[in-house]
Amino acid sequence: MMRAEYRSAVRRSSHRFRACLIALLALQVGSGCALFQGTDPVPPGFNRISLRSQVVTDDGELEGDLHGDSAVKGVTIGFGAGAITGAGAGFGYGLIVCVPTAFFYPFCVVATTFVGFVVGAGTGLVAGGSTGLPWKTTGEVNTILERLQHEPGRVTRELEKAVKTAVPRKRQVGKDRAEAIVTARVDEFDLRQHFRQRLSLRMKASMMQEWQSNGGPPKTNTCEYVYTSSTMDVEDWLLHDGKLFTDTVNEGIGTFARWMARDLDAFSTRRAELETELAPATCFQIEQ
Repeated sequence: MMRAEYRSAVRRSSHRFRACLIALLALQVGSGCALFQGTDPVPPGFNRISLRSQVVTDDGELEGDLHGDSAVKGVTIGFGAGAITGAGAGFGYGLIVCVPTAFFYPFCVVATTFVGFVVGAGTGLVAGGSTGLPWKTTGEVNTILERLQHEPGRVTRELEKAVKTAVPRKRQVGKDRAEAIVTARVDEFDLRQHFRQRLSLRMKASMMQEWQSNGGPPKTNTCEYVYTSSTMDVEDWLLHDGKLFTDTVNEGIGTFARWMARDLDAFSTRRAELETELAPATCFQIEQ
């Protein structure tokens, strides 16, 4: 009996030893991976980059939803969306609360669905009408936006100019000497309509880094950005033939350029920055 207990104790000790050995080896391998990542960072430091710009277009126009909706269209859209949402909510609510009604269960569900439909449609009507614009105003807004949509070439040039100005010149080299090809893109424009005939512009952009290390396959990393303008009355947007629309687009492009330069610097210094009032958190984070 003593001998059996001894063998059992030896086996337990052997298992503990093997477990400790595996843990120690895992720790050593983990340290090796961290060291490898430190000597061959992914993505690289981007100290020598070749910059280019791009604007996403659809049939020659800027990508996105750049058009104003009239009050009539807003009411129609609001009614439809509200009715569908309300009816669905009423139906789901009825399935639960009507259980105790037994024989009248189907009628109860139909009733709650109908009530949801009416409430949703009414809410949609009010919301849609409140965000819509008068016919004449809608036409003026869309005329300006149509002109803006046909300027992807100008937007591309302004974006490239802004990014090249924001990134230190000494880090910009030819494609043959670059560590990475960096593409700055404006991906989407959207006009946003708010209550009481107020508008804002939202722009989306991205920065793609492409590189190849040690003869391996090409790698990419993408940083994404969103810029939303202040919300202002439609009359302000229409002043001076819509100058505010152009100024806002230029401001968005300049903001993207500063954020992209900040991200490239974070990759270079391997230092992550937290979100501030003027900029989002850097694309580079510690876990990378």
